[in-house]
Amino acid sequence: MYSLSIGVGPAIWALLFHDEKSAKIQEDALQTAMLTQSPVGLKDDFGQRLQVQPASIHGWVFENLDESKMAHCERMLHQARTQGQAQRMAETDPSLRMGMQMRGAPVLSPLGPNGR
Repeated sequence: MYSLSIGVGPAIWALLFHDEKSAKIQEDALQTAMLTQSPVGLKDDFGQRLQVQPASIHGWVFENLDESKMAHCERMLHQARTQGQAQRMAETDPSLRMGMQMRGAPVLSPLGPNGR
């Protein structure tokens, strides 16, 4: 699956394609329109049609969604590893451990002073 996301004015319009060839044809039409400054009509494999003036286009992203899915997974795994490492560091940090010890038991407890 492929995506061609186009910055049009303040919005981003995403066109979706089943295969790279279909997406590349539309990207080539967009590139030609930018060079010739002529209006362009684009369509994706899911019935979306975009008619746009090149002056309104700020840029675009051609994306292989299968590969970017893996990039998102890698970012999530990296975040999880970072969070785990930070937790281990916090557990061994003397100033954090001292702060936890100084706080002690809560002054008011719904279970009473003995925890019952």
